[in-house]
Amino acid sequence: MRVTRNMLLETARNYVKEQTFNDPDIACVFLIGSLLEEDPFLGEGTDIDLVFIHNTEPALAREVQSLGDDFQLDILHYPRRIFNQPKELRQDPWLGCLFCDGPFVLYDSYHYYDFLRAGVFSNFFSPINASARSQYFFARARNRWVELQHQIDEFSADTVYDYLTTLYDAGNCINCLVGKPLSERRFLSGLEACTTYLGRPGLASGMRDLFGINDYSSFPWEISMEQMKTAFTALAEKSYCPPQYSLARFRYYQQAISFYQLERPDEALWILFWVWTNVIHTLPKRAPEAREWKSFCEQINFTRDIFAQKMQNLDSYLEAVDATSIEWQKVSGLL
Repeated sequence: MRVTRNMLLETARNYVKEQTFNDPDIACVFLIGSLLEEDPFLGEGTDIDLVFIHNTEPALAREVQSLGDDFQLDILHYPRRIFNQPKELRQDPWLGCLFCDGPFVLYDSYHYYDFLRAGVFSNFFSPINASARSQYFFARARNRWVELQHQIDEFSADTVYDYLTTLYDAGNCINCLVGKPLSERRFLSGLEACTTYLGRPGLASGMRDLFGINDYSSFPWEISMEQMKTAFTALAEKSYCPPQYSLARFRYYQQAISFYQLERPDEALWILFWVWTNVIHTLPKRAPEAREWKSFCEQINFTRDIFAQKMQNLDSYLEAVDATSIEWQKVSGLL
């Protein structure tokens, strides 16, 4: 049976009804993420992203519940106290952006959600607030680049993780000028749309150059995904496994990689490289699964010998991002 958006929405409604029945601790529940779009699927996969706001401290910050091989509930839990000053969240790129897409409200006790969104969303996209959210990411990216200068000779999974996180922050710095942080599965396509709108399409191609390769014709996609699955399996056995990288989530990423690999191999490589590196970074430093990841890095020319050059290129890219941000602030009347 083909799974549709309406079926998943009904699943979300039923789940929320069960969870909120006679539970006074839950203030509100709303849907975010790809299911808000008319076509939420990448290939055949998507997930149901829910936000629960609790009157007290929740037991978990995040949980993933499998709905079969291809779909999961991805649930964020927040205590109500962190939303006590909603106006301050206008400059918070994570908490504030939970409310910026017109989320689908599934439960709202005493109209708490309505009150909260009114406080957060008013003037949310004003230049001063958008600039603050953007600069949050630029500061993180530049500071991490400085720290990486001291780690060039210590090339490791941690180093590569910090490098990729810097790319992600740089992309979010750009996107937050006109929108919200980019999702990990639609990172490049989202960045391309933003940079085209800003009249800086070269920032998208420049991002690809910082991690991608020139020829994908013989790239071993299937072998690489099987090796990544081995790392997922190893991490799933650990008590500290993050919910987003539990074994149930492997197909969520695998389907996105398969969807992109023919027409948009750079997007597929980003997902593969980003997720696999996050998993290896979370495993113990000498985990045997890291050997296959290191071989993968060599295949995409991401090695100790060339890392210094990549850092120089990243420095130039961050300068271009900063110049774009400054120009945007001038046009917006902030400078």
